[in-house]
Amino acid sequence: QTLKEELEPIITREVEEEINETYKKELIHDNQKKISSKRVDVDREIEARLDIVKRQLEKRQEDSRDEKADNMIARMEREMQVRMFRELETFASKKRAKMVRELEEYQKEMTREFQEEKSEFARQKAVSNVKSKKVDQNCTRLYDNISCNED
Repeated sequence: QTLKEELEPIITREVEEEINETYKKELIHDNQKKISSKRVDVDREIEARLDIVKRQLEKRQEDSRDEKADNMIARMEREMQVRMFRELETFASKKRAKMVRELEEYQKEMTREFQEEKSEFARQKAVSNVKSKKVDQNCTRLYDNISCNED
């Protein structure tokens, strides 16, 4: 019995160590499974988040391209408006210059016609004055004749 008593704690300890080792191995195996499962879950979550970020980035790039296109269109419209305004300004300036020339020519012609009419009026007035003097002279002679006859 002494041998049995001596061996019993050693066997018990060895059995406990073996149980502990087995338990540790099972615990390690379970933990590895959990870690592997968690790793798969984390990988899936990372992939999902990466997909979301990728879609957001693509959307931003698309929006950026749209915004750049809109800005380019707006810039081109502004440039065209400026160019059209300048062309219109040039056209208006040419038209204005042409109208000023035409008005100056019209004014010269009106001044010339006015001078001609003024000269004609002065000539007619002079003729009228000459005729009026002749009439006055004739009237005076007639009056003188009538006066003489009465005497």
